[in-house]
Amino acid sequence: MDLGCGSGAIGLALLGELAQRGVAATLVGVDESDDALVVARANALKHDLQDARFVRSSWFDDVDEALRGRIDLIVANPPYVGADEFEHLDAVLRHEPLGAIISNDSGGVVGFEDLATIIASAPGWLAAKGVLVCEHSNLHRDAVLDARVARASRALRTSRIWRGTPGSWSRDARDENDGHDRRSRGARHRRRRRAADRHRLWDRGISSLSRAVAALFVLKRRPATLALPVLVSSVDQIESLGVVWDGRAGALSARSGPER
Repeated sequence: MDLGCGSGAIGLALLGELAQRGVAATLVGVDESDDALVVARANALKHDLQDARFVRSSWFDDVDEALRGRIDLIVANPPYVGADEFEHLDAVLRHEPLGAIISNDSGGVVGFEDLATIIASAPGWLAAKGVLVCEHSNLHRDAVLDARVARASRALRTSRIWRGTPGSWSRDARDENDGHDRRSRGARHRRRRRAADRHRLWDRGISSLSRAVAALFVLKRRPATLALPVLVSSVDQIESLGVVWDGRAGALSARSGPER
């Protein structure tokens, strides 16, 4: 399930990736905007992703009750910016619907209302081993963990937070309740393997890229010689990441992107 799916980019990308791996899956895209759902349906048709259906709903309000306890994965990139914060963000965000960016405060936490709603409701919709993956501000980490504890849900945790200036990322301290998982021999082995993979990538000539982009190559297990699509919020961010902007991306920006 892709909550607040917008154009369907996240959910449809996951559906396509799973299909390539031979995994049968059905996507339910949820958005309260009819205009967004029109775009999402068009994108599903364009990419021949037939196992996708879309529902007009504010989060879970109008989702089919028959799906309760049956969803394996919920992804969401909800609004999490406070109204005052928005005034200081990149001007390119003014091209986005405000409802997709700005959220009300909740429990004294700026911009946390939609996240709080999703975290509180998700456990009732997830299958026994289901997972919720949400984007949130690095300033929301403690609030997310507190909400998780309040729901007594082991499916919800912040295990990695990307933050700071372009190109930097950090692994924050994990929730103590989950510490034993990451101290296991298997977890240590996987961390060492990922670190070794990163170093090999940098040795192959992509050291000029940011650590964030290099890590994407590792996570996708994509050879350094192949192109990797990178989602950015502005032309300036492309340049700051050191990403090569190919002709197709340039043509798309000239046709539909905001003026610099």
